[in-house]
Amino acid sequence: MITQVATQHSVRDCLKPLVGWDEHKERISRSFYCVFNLLWLMGYYPEIQYMERTWDSDSSLEEAELIYLRHFEK
Repeated sequence: MITQVATQHSVRDCLKPLVGWDEHKERISRSFYCVFNLLWLMGYYPEIQYMERTWDSDSSLEEAELIYLRHFEK
């Protein structure tokens, strides 16, 4: 299973307080933790590897608006 465990996003992180984003609710919904706990409870010992990634994104104002609206709507 490959998934993002934690991400930092300079623009999105600034918008979260403005839209009343619930960080606790976001953490609960992450499937990685659920899968890890289920495997652990079944007697498996999953291996975890962290890969740090960085990227820059260029988009128009209209594209950025759609990206952030979609993110916060979920």
